[in-house]
Amino acid sequence: MEFFLRNQDPFEPLNDTLYINYRNELAKLLTKTSNRTADAIIGFLKQARHGYRWHLFCWVVQNYALPETDSSRLFKFAWLFSAPDIRAVPMLRDYIDPNSLMDISESGEIDKLPKEVTVYKAVPIEDMELAEDEEEEEWDPGFDWKWSLDLGKTAYIASILNEGYIVISTVIPKSKIMALFHGVYFSYELIAEANCCMRNEYKIKLNNPKDYLIGHPYQHPSVTMEHLYNTCGF
Repeated sequence: MEFFLRNQDPFEPLNDTLYINYRNELAKLLTKTSNRTADAIIGFLKQARHGYRWHLFCWVVQNYALPETDSSRLFKFAWLFSAPDIRAVPMLRDYIDPNSLMDISESGEIDKLPKEVTVYKAVPIEDMELAEDEEEEEWDPGFDWKWSLDLGKTAYIASILNEGYIVISTVIPKSKIMALFHGVYFSYELIAEANCCMRNEYKIKLNNPKDYLIGHPYQHPSVTMEHLYNTCGF
């Protein structure tokens, strides 16, 4: 894949010794052509720390020619089990078909949604504060396109980030949902183009997520990481 950051990737943490060690080990694995598969690379990523997985995924797809099905499977794993950044935008717009990320039941669930849906996201409270010298304008509450249809889940996500996080909401057409994933209990289950609206199109839904959870506890199964991998198809 020829991404816009092909030659020198400013996001890559080249001054991080642990990341470089991971990358070198992954490069050794990929010297064998038979290891250049989604399953082999995901097996490696599962052993890497959460925060490095997205960088390693981007390095792989920028430097190795993988079949489209493997690239899609790798993207889904890195999206769900790491911290995607702005590099996800050109990938999804130009290289990876979001439909290839879902199974029939997941795409079928999107079909069942109404024409417009309310989606939620946890953001730092200062992101919603308009400075005195700012004008009302298009605003981007994070560039990762991670959203949820579940208010309780989003309140839970906000509650475990830190005290400065609130829950915002906005209404989008169903057509703006690019993908929906099952089995995602502790992260956002949607890839949705709900960013870059006008600031006043976002509402503060919950100022105190922890207080909300007292009356509306987020019910989720007791799971291990291996269970989460399995429910998401990995």
